[in-house]
Amino acid sequence: DKGANANANATATLFCANVGDARAVLPLGGGARALRLSRDFKPFDDDEYERVQALGGFVSHVGCWRTMGILAMSRAIGDLFLKPYVSAEPEVRSIAIDEKDEFVVLASDGIFDVFDNEQVVRIAAVGRSRWQMSPRNLKAMHMWMRMAVGKMYVRMTFICESACEGG
Repeated sequence: DKGANANANATATLFCANVGDARAVLPLGGGARALRLSRDFKPFDDDEYERVQALGGFVSHVGCWRTMGILAMSRAIGDLFLKPYVSAEPEVRSIAIDEKDEFVVLASDGIFDVFDNEQVVRIAAVGRSRWQMSPRNLKAMHMWMRMAVGKMYVRMTFICESACEGG
């Protein structure tokens, strides 16, 4: 696991702030492993469940666990009618990165329901090298990912420019 001060070759710091159920992962070791940068805020997580209950709200199972019986996550931007039970307070993490850290994958929870972190990183690495991430090729990558998981809506975003690349 990389920590904010663990990378002696660090040339930049990456900040990841998250609410909701999208996930950010950073490839490690040439893409063989993945470091999860963000947390999926699900209402059945012990700390989130307790936070909602302490505010006078509830979590119930309606097809899946839902905050106030409505939203399948415990933190989100928007959904004002569910405040304060659904919080917009992000979890923020910082990590030291260097020139070996080529990209970060940000994807919806739908893709992580089908693939694990390492599989997503491998798919992204193949797509990144195959299509070189031009806007046209990004669209093709999104279509390819949708086909890989059937009719489920999937969105992946590649963050390729960083201070490490001088961009």
